[in-house]
Amino acid sequence: MTPRRTAGRSARRTLPSWALLLPVAAFILINLVFYLAWPIIAGDTDLWYHLTAGRYIAQHHAIPHESFFSFLQPPRQYIDYYWFFQVLVYHLHAWWGYPGLLGLRALLYIVTLLIVARMLSTRQSSLSARLYSVAVFMVVAVILQYRFMIVRPHMVSYLCVAAFILILEYYPRWAIYLPLLGLLWMNAHGIVYPVMGLICMAYLIEYVVRRATATLPAAWSARSFLLPLFLCLATVYATPFGARLPNEALIPTDHAAQYIVELTPYSLTQLGTFQFPALLPTQDTLVNLVFLVAFGSALAAAVRGRLRISHAILLLGGAAIMFKHGRFANEFVLLALPILTTHPLVPDEASRPASSPLLVSMLLVLLLAVPLFITRQLFGDRGRYPLSSQKLPTGVVTFLRTVNTGGSILNHPNAGGYFEWMLLPRYRIYADLQAPFLFGDEDIFTAIQTFKNGEVLRKVVAAYHPAFITVPAGQTQFPTLIEPMPQYQKVFFDDEEVLYVDRAQHPEIAARYGLSALDPFQITENDIPGYVNAAIRDGKKDGMRGELTRMLDVAPDVRMLNELAGALDKIDGAFAQALPHAQRIIEAYPEFPEGYASKADALREMGRPAEALVFYRKALVRANPAIQRKIYRAMGWTYRLLEQPEAAYQAFARSVKPFASEEIAYDDLYWLGSTALLTGRIREGMTLYRLAKRIAPPDSASWQEWNAKMQQALSPSERAKEAEDPVLRQAQSR
Repeated sequence: MTPRRTAGRSARRTLPSWALLLPVAAFILINLVFYLAWPIIAGDTDLWYHLTAGRYIAQHHAIPHESFFSFLQPPRQYIDYYWFFQVLVYHLHAWWGYPGLLGLRALLYIVTLLIVARMLSTRQSSLSARLYSVAVFMVVAVILQYRFMIVRPHMVSYLCVAAFILILEYYPRWAIYLPLLGLLWMNAHGIVYPVMGLICMAYLIEYVVRRATATLPAAWSARSFLLPLFLCLATVYATPFGARLPNEALIPTDHAAQYIVELTPYSLTQLGTFQFPALLPTQDTLVNLVFLVAFGSALAAAVRGRLRISHAILLLGGAAIMFKHGRFANEFVLLALPILTTHPLVPDEASRPASSPLLVSMLLVLLLAVPLFITRQLFGDRGRYPLSSQKLPTGVVTFLRTVNTGGSILNHPNAGGYFEWMLLPRYRIYADLQAPFLFGDEDIFTAIQTFKNGEVLRKVVAAYHPAFITVPAGQTQFPTLIEPMPQYQKVFFDDEEVLYVDRAQHPEIAARYGLSALDPFQITENDIPGYVNAAIRDGKKDGMRGELTRMLDVAPDVRMLNELAGALDKIDGAFAQALPHAQRIIEAYPEFPEGYASKADALREMGRPAEALVFYRKALVRANPAIQRKIYRAMGWTYRLLEQPEAAYQAFARSVKPFASEEIAYDDLYWLGSTALLTGRIREGMTLYRLAKRIAPPDSASWQEWNAKMQQALSPSERAKEAEDPVLRQAQSR
């Protein structure tokens, strides 16, 4: 009788089963909001070449078979194996703009999560197994998050992988619908047909073995289960390309892995690396965790003689394709779900006492909180809605559309997708990153080396005579490469690209927009005031002002141009004129700190320090540690204006690190030291004064003033101490 009463009490103390669904439901709903509210971001520019091809198909009622957007000769031939996805995203964009694509992104991610949740909620009866399922769901959901941020055909693939496994594992009678799903999959992202083939073959092999051993489930009939799997395999040929699509996956990608990160093989070193920055696991760490748990579950199931053939094939096949290309890590995680679901690595419920509802509730809160922290870290600060301009050459594109001359553009493939979408049909580009299936290794090698090797640049220019050359801003060696070709003149730049024009082809553009005072390759975003001051010392102030005005008239939202113009205004003391530039940055790049900090600087100098602090705080939450230190310094000055010495001291203390590795300026020590004295921190103030004395230039008027005041404040014993120090004595004598 006693065990029965104990069991009854344990049962009553256990949380209801629906309570374990709360964190899953909360995570899905929160992510639905995130994916709808966060803008399209340019992790790459692939989305835009998909939109371009979709537009081509809509206009020509034909699938492209060559590089219609490129000036390369002869045109490159290819199989557009994601044509259906391109048609879909193009029409969504045509009807609803970028919000339509945000809706597609959210829909595909949420439906995929619901399928994963359904798989993990099946067959789990014990409390520990259900908690395990919640943990697995959270890990899988977080792993998939980043790839669903980028609108590309792989979103359809992830959904199809999850749907195939759900049907074959839990609803085999629905297998008759799989050929339709396979048809969608192969026309939306046909290059990944080996993944579908792996799933079908895993269950076909198990079907044969179980039929031979008379263990075939009743739902696995030849008509409703076996035939649909064969039909799914046949959908590889049910595309506009017939038998040509299967050969496409045989194109070697070893060289492409050197310039396309997602084609890099997953290595054993990567598998053994576990990282927890800010106590949160990285994406690779979570994949490694799934790998270890899945293979541990498979080993335990094999020892007990309960490992299913299909599950083993899915796990091993998924690992094989992941080690071939790292991009398949997400497919591996989904293919591992049958193992993770069927054989959870949890202790036997009967061998352990029941957990208290409080403990289970705390664990559920933790299982929700950690993924949400990772989610917040992934999404970061919200950019401009519905399309973030970050990493996109929006200014160069606006300029080219404004002059509207048409012609050929020699470009780096990284931004090719965006250029072709925004500039066709007036302009043709060199290449995008549809490699190696459209542009071969030779094309991409040439495109990359054009901006690094003068001989390659000379040969490409001689062969094609491009009207424009657009150069990634980070290629700081390019001005040296282009020197032997003086016909090319810089005419525009934005945060990402620098544009050159051929004077011979477009002399009017070169004459009107040619840049001489501004050198975008020398501008470093974190030291724009320093660049402006140096240019002014070189007598380029008026030239800079004129060139910035011309460029801002064309593209008023470019962040770097507004920063430069604002820095010029501040040097001139025209702080009211600097405000509109700061506001444009805030509106176009709300996720960046520069606009808020620039506006705060102008407000402070205009005698509005309280308002300035509001924008300094907004800048702080968006800044990296190096920029935060600059912002804290500015906040310290602002608090000094407000006669709040304690707040000023706290701000300066966060900015000034006298013993940090980087060089320290004496005026930083002055501001911290003098503010410490104002707050009664006499000893600290005196120490900082002595430190400043060692590095201060003797001809600085501000230092001489502070030194004179401090010398008067020194006691006789302190003066005697300075006299004994040869370094301080030398500083005093100078």
